[in-house]
Amino acid sequence: MFRQISVLALILFQYIRLSSAANPWEPVERNVARHQKFLNETKSMGSSIKLIFYGDSITEGWEWASQSIWNQYYGSMHAVNYGIGGDITQHVIWRINNGEVDGLTPKVVVLMIGTNNLYNGKVYISYKLV
Repeated sequence: MFRQISVLALILFQYIRLSSAANPWEPVERNVARHQKFLNETKSMGSSIKLIFYGDSITEGWEWASQSIWNQYYGSMHAVNYGIGGDITQHVIWRINNGEVDGLTPKVVVLMIGTNNLYNGKVYISYKLV
């Protein structure tokens, strides 16, 4: 069993190595309008932000799918939802590096990203945070 898992891991590693973009860990700009909205939230709420949700559409959906549940469980925690549908890891890295958390000291950051790094039969891996 261990041998089969090792062979599968080696095949997956080679597939990732051969199919990844040239620099898949590089931050990438995307969805500037939502980014600006988050910058405005960060600026207006400032140090009162104690809980940050970061991610893709799964994270974004936590806020708009049921506003009453969001308000009930996270409203009093001064939470912000910085999820953007379609984002990949590189997009989140870019947003973090470009001011979305500048000056913040949250107690908790919930990060759910990576699902969209798997698409079109290719695997894009982010392994270096800049």
